[in-house]
Amino acid sequence: MRGHSVPHLVAAGVLTLGLVGDAVIYAVLPAAATAYGLGPAGVAAALSVNRFARLLLNPLAALSLARVGLRRGAFVGSALATLSTAAYAVAPGAAALLAARIAWGAAFATLRLTVQGYATHDPPKAARRLGHAAALQELAPAALLLVGSAALAPLGVRGLFAVLAGLTALSLPLAWLLPPAGASAREAVPARGSPDAWRVSMARPASMAAAVAFGVDGVLTAGVVLAWIAVGWEPLDAARIGAGLLAARKVGQVALASIAGAWGERCGVHRVVRYAAVSAAGGLTAMAAAPLADAALFAGTVIAMLSGTVVATLMPAVLGGGDTAERLGRLGRLANARDLGAAVGAAAGPLLLVGGQPTSVAWVFGTAAAVVLASAAVWRAPAAVRVRVERPTRRVRS
Repeated sequence: MRGHSVPHLVAAGVLTLGLVGDAVIYAVLPAAATAYGLGPAGVAAALSVNRFARLLLNPLAALSLARVGLRRGAFVGSALATLSTAAYAVAPGAAALLAARIAWGAAFATLRLTVQGYATHDPPKAARRLGHAAALQELAPAALLLVGSAALAPLGVRGLFAVLAGLTALSLPLAWLLPPAGASAREAVPARGSPDAWRVSMARPASMAAAVAFGVDGVLTAGVVLAWIAVGWEPLDAARIGAGLLAARKVGQVALASIAGAWGERCGVHRVVRYAAVSAAGGLTAMAAAPLADAALFAGTVIAMLSGTVVATLMPAVLGGGDTAERLGRLGRLANARDLGAAVGAAAGPLLLVGGQPTSVAWVFGTAAAVVLASAAVWRAPAAVRVRVERPTRRVRS
């Protein structure tokens, strides 16, 4: 069997193995920066350059996948993921590490679109399939985050990444089990010459994806530890709380993604996305109230992270059907919007919170909440409809 029955899950398995090196580097690089000759600025660049590179790589990945097919693209993406993780083990310095991180950006752009491409080929089933795939793809990173830091002392940073590269290499044969593009072949693709067409507006999906990524993946993720420091906690305690919350987010994604997919299929994707965005804005608003109560910061972080998971899981399902090339193009633009929002938020949050007072927590997270709430207020089901173009009919003479 070549994975034809569940290609979205096979593709998610490829991605989860590819993600382990990236997941662990966030936890171990700040503690092992001297092994690569990095200072604080170098660590920040190494951890963020892949996201900025994806702004260029997402559309290129969509074009490449449409040309070579999803299976071949997944194989190339898994090879790049393996090479980038291996490069973390042997990189002599900052330049080589940055090149490896850019290679990982290309791998992730390719593998993420592969998963979404397989999961969305049948629009009525897209929400549930995206939920199952999102849960599976976070499984290995969640497990490795729990043991990666512990393995750093006995293995060293380079030994740890060498082991992880071997684990990532298991994605290569798994990628080749995938069917060719569309070969889960009951794909709802109009035949050549068909009068059916898909028309989709990207404006609202892109703005929603960018806003939620800005608030949750950007400002919250990069600023949660600094927020605890700003409200009076010692840096070490704040780091422990923040790391625990971010690790819990991974576990929450595994548990919640499948549920989100079922909700989207039952209640309607657009409705669930709107409610989740409003919930994320509520969580960020609670974080803005942190100067009044630590419990507000803790609860708001959990609510915003889980709500953001629902939005990120279901957004690809709103883009309608069409053939593989059309769908991948839209998914690539959606990925760009999300990466841009997250990159801007990740840069702005720490910059505005470093050395900040409790009042800075209030207005930084309050602003993030307002951005997300504004996107929810204008959210409408985008025009993602299949249009039947009527062919002219012959007149029959009486």
